[in-house]
Amino acid sequence: MGILVTSSANGKKIIGLSGTVITVPFYPKRIVSLAPSITECLFEIGAGDRVVGVTQFCNYPEQVKRLPKVGSYISPSIEKILALKPDLCIATKDGNPKHIVFKLKEIGIKVFVVDPRDIESLFSTMFILGEIVGCEKQAKAVVERLKKDVLLVQKRASLYINPPKVFFQIGVDPMVTVGKNTLIDNLIKVAGGVNIFKNLKGYPRISVEQVIGLNPDIIIITSMVHSEHNLNNLKQFWEKYKEINAVKYSNVFVVNSDFFNRPSPRAIQGLKLLSMIFEKALKKIVNEKN
Repeated sequence: MGILVTSSANGKKIIGLSGTVITVPFYPKRIVSLAPSITECLFEIGAGDRVVGVTQFCNYPEQVKRLPKVGSYISPSIEKILALKPDLCIATKDGNPKHIVFKLKEIGIKVFVVDPRDIESLFSTMFILGEIVGCEKQAKAVVERLKKDVLLVQKRASLYINPPKVFFQIGVDPMVTVGKNTLIDNLIKVAGGVNIFKNLKGYPRISVEQVIGLNPDIIIITSMVHSEHNLNNLKQFWEKYKEINAVKYSNVFVVNSDFFNRPSPRAIQGLKLLSMIFEKALKKIVNEKN
């Protein structure tokens, strides 16, 4: 995570993830966001009117859809970025290619890199972005509001005697889930669940047999495919495995991936959704057993 170190006549000096020091303007007026999560953070803290370019997958809030697109976050176009004449680009370590970030720096574009992987680092990122773009008070207010939501979820989770075992599917072919050191794993834990693949790293490929063997109480399905029809097909796929508790107790759910794949304020909405799903699922299990 970057750290604000000092100020000078030219702007604010920031230490980036790589340890390099960059100087950004005191009040950047033309910002290019290189990830949907960054875009959402900037708009949430009140800097949206200065965002002049976003990636093709940036779709929230609504006005973002009308902004110029610089390509996907895994393959942004340097030419399109340069055409927007930004005084600051904000990138993410988990998504934006290193060679693109280095190239932008080589040609004189200011680039700040963030790396939020859990709720705490999401809040730290928002504080830092607030410092960089001159929206410190707004960022603090947003984080304080979100922290209250997190606290309510944690209080509910503390009541669970037997935390539910959770399988979270993010990919279809191949089948992909989430492991440790990921935002979704952190959300599951804070909401009071146990990720059945918590001992694996990153975003591992897994098999149906592995899921059956670990026997989750809850299956949550999301994917980059936003078609409700496709998501329902995925739900039906699991319903034939009656030996899995999640299927036995009708605890297979589909969710909007945008609330879980993006380390932005909307991830806290995802956290609250998980909390409601866990509570509903545990009630089903108790009622069925009684």
